[in-house]
Amino acid sequence: MIDEIDGGKDFSQTFIDAVHKYKKEIEKSWPKEIKEYVFGKVFQT
Repeated sequence: MIDEIDGGKDFSQTFIDAVHKYKKEIEKSWPKEIKEYVFGKVFQT
């Protein structure tokens, strides 16, 4: 994940699937800034 954020690369499909699967846990435990960045890229509308 760090390489993808730091290098501006797209997230792998495996990572995207995990974000969808663990969204509720991520909302509770991840720092706000990281969560907003990841959710913004994964759940683009």
